[in-house]
Amino acid sequence: PPVISTADQSLQILQSGSFTVDVGSSVTTVARNALSIRCNATGVPTPQIYWSKDDRSLDTRGSLHIISSLVLSDSGRYQCTASNIDGADNQDIRINVLGK
Repeated sequence: PPVISTADQSLQILQSGSFTVDVGSSVTTVARNALSIRCNATGVPTPQIYWSKDDRSLDTRGSLHIISSLVLSDSGRYQCTASNIDGADNQDIRINVLGK
């Protein structure tokens, strides 16, 4: 079955800019930053990757979910699911957006 690699860390990103974070972590950052959430999945055959936020399906497909300008309502629990014929794996990341 697919396996998603994780970064088990708690990040505080209080500077402005564009950042990439891995699932498995917890991230606090500030509004208006750009955030790419990475879901690095391996498996044979290559798994399909799907995303959800707070258990609601998102349109994103593939290993990166990109939020170009964070707003407070982007806070929540994001989950990527990697699935192929052999099974599935999923991992969460919690995003907390601070207002400016």
